[in-house]
Amino acid sequence: MIDTIVLTLNENNAYKIDIDRAFRTWENQRGYPLLNVKYDPSSRVFRLTQERFFETKKVNSDDQSSWYIPLNFATSLSPTFDTTINYYFENGVQELTIPINNFDLSYWYVFNKQQLGYYRVNYDAANWRSLSFALNSAEYSKIHIMNRVQLIDDSFALAQGGYID
Repeated sequence: MIDTIVLTLNENNAYKIDIDRAFRTWENQRGYPLLNVKYDPSSRVFRLTQERFFETKKVNSDDQSSWYIPLNFATSLSPTFDTTINYYFENGVQELTIPINNFDLSYWYVFNKQQLGYYRVNYDAANWRSLSFALNSAEYSKIHIMNRVQLIDDSFALAQGGYID
């Protein structure tokens, strides 16, 4: 059993993290994270922040919860929805940037492919629009069915909680 876990972690690049520290962030805190993702065209990066998700957004909350979050993403340029982990958002880090080349504001992107991680994802308004166009087109199936469900669930929860309008 342990060998299988270690093999799986190695296949997903998990050897780069402190497993004990990562698990403690999930074990010792209430709730779960909300990952906020925004594409910054001037520096050609995704800018990611995290916060604790509340059913109703807490303005000026003093909650400092932070998690190790396994990250992966797909884009309209590369709609591959395997579950390989490409990055980790380490707890305690305020912002993570992920470089992305040849990207345009009209392209869509989806984080948490096939809902591999236990967290919600909120996008900037431009990406919500791009996703909406993609999901209402003949090419909707380029977005994995699990992520189509995730987008619906996250958008309703985020709207109900006051995170998006």
